[in-house]
Amino acid sequence: MRKFLRISFHRFIILVIITSCISFAHAGLPSAANALRSGDYPAALRELRYWALKGDSTSHRAQCALGDLYLEGKGIEKNHSEALKWYSMAAEQGNPRANSMIGIIFAEGLGVPKDLVQAEFFWLKAAEYGETSAQINLAVLYINNPVSEEKTVEALKWLIVASRDGADEKLVNQAFKIQEKIRIQLSEDKVEKAKNLAKKFKRKK
Repeated sequence: MRKFLRISFHRFIILVIITSCISFAHAGLPSAANALRSGDYPAALRELRYWALKGDSTSHRAQCALGDLYLEGKGIEKNHSEALKWYSMAAEQGNPRANSMIGIIFAEGLGVPKDLVQAEFFWLKAAEYGETSAQINLAVLYINNPVSEEKTVEALKWLIVASRDGADEKLVNQAFKIQEKIRIQLSEDKVEKAKNLAKKFKRKK
């Protein structure tokens, strides 16, 4: 049986968090964005809570952002349970990033029992909607837990999709680096299969 490399989830958590302090201006929350940029976390939290509970089209973005701040402990005491609460609210409204972050919480056991089955469930939901961080983390999960070679083919598929469709340069670069490492551990037929699966992939809307 082939020996596959192991990759720590923490590498991707760090990247996801760095790139996740969302461009609130583009999310329809410019005042929260300005407060965060200036380090005025109390003002940012007030704005985000207001929009998170407003119940309109921007609520899920504000909820996801609150999840980020509680997870990181930015301007507020770190609280994984609160982070999960806000992410769950955003996920219920179909926010892919929120699903991705819930996957990280379960993968790392942050305030909940570690559960890779749940992590896979939430990452797959987010990956299908085009969330690059979820596609990479899902691939890492399959690489680190190679139940079968087919799962590694699936991992390569997601890495190809992430490097092809991702908008975040850091995440795209990570996807490229990891796929280069696992390509050499798969037969040419398996690599071609992964490429074909990636070609057929269409993100859900």
